Amino acid sequence: MAAPLCLELRNVELDFTHVECHIHPVHPLSAGLLILSALRTFPVHFKKACCTSHSLLCDHCPAAECCPYQLIFNQELSSNPHIVKRHQKPSLPFSFQVSHGGAAESSCAVSLLIIGTALNHLSLLYTVLRTLIHTALTTAGVNGFSVEGYSVDYQGNRHRLTLLENSTESVVLLSASHVLQDILHGDTLTITLKTPLRLLQNGSTVRRFDFAPFFLSMLRRCSSLIAYYGSGELDVDFTSLSTAAQRVTWYDSTVQFTSSHRSQSVSSSGLLGTVDCTDLVDSLLSILRLGSYFNVGKGATYGSGHFSFEVH
Repeated sequence: MAAPLCLELRNVELDFTHVECHIHPVHPLSAGLLILSALRTFPVHFKKACCTSHSLLCDHCPAAECCPYQLIFNQELSSNPHIVKRHQKPSLPFSFQVSHGGAAESSCAVSLLIIGTALNHLSLLYTVLRTLIHTALTTAGVNGFSVEGYSVDYQGNRHRLTLLENSTESVVLLSASHVLQDILHGDTLTITLKTPLRLLQNGSTVRRFDFAPFFLSMLRRCSSLIAYYGSGELDVDFTSLSTAAQRVTWYDSTVQFTSSHRSQSVSSSGLLGTVDCTDLVDSLLSILRLGSYFNVGKGATYGSGHFSFEVH
């Protein structure tokens, strides 16, 4: 196994929370696909929920400076030229994950990871997600379901969510530094790509899984989120990490590039399946764990590139 790499955190702070909407009874696969397809309309629902000047364009609205829609969706560049040079335009401060069990479970779950400064608008984000779920399902003729909200902790335990009068007492606050400091040990793991993973390499769509592009895309995403919505710096030797990632090999894989014929949406295409990898170092695993909260690749904000992993 390669020599371990040191992961320096330098007072890294990035708070986030994992909110989950549990929907039942529904057909899990079809309901999950309906919601996943509808997530791109989330900005529209959010703007409708918070806009007080519907007759004005955002650029001319007197409330723009304090508008939740503008604060979350305008993706303003940093005033720090070092951050702009390294990360350019920031990602949005949230990400979705859609998962479902077997048909016998008659349920599916939609997770919303709310990141950094967006936590100030947690109640509104959660309310809009519930509205989106209801609209997506009822428009498709799905009725008679209920939606239960939970806050999820580090171990995956669910705590019933009650958000009354903007109180967030029932919300479990998570920390990127805590995740990164909780070192995992092992040199083999199984990665499961749960929603289509879409990566670009040299301007072309990646159609074969390789650990290095997967990991480096995730590293860039985590680093950017910390820079724009947290504080401190994820101080790592990117060259050494890249070399370590390129040394990782896979020995068993069911991953295939899939393209949906029932939808013209690009987000329905990508890599899906399970792959076993070996020759990992601990620092790769720490970043992998943090990245699993935020997804990876194109469309990560809206549910693409959702994955889980198990260390052996």
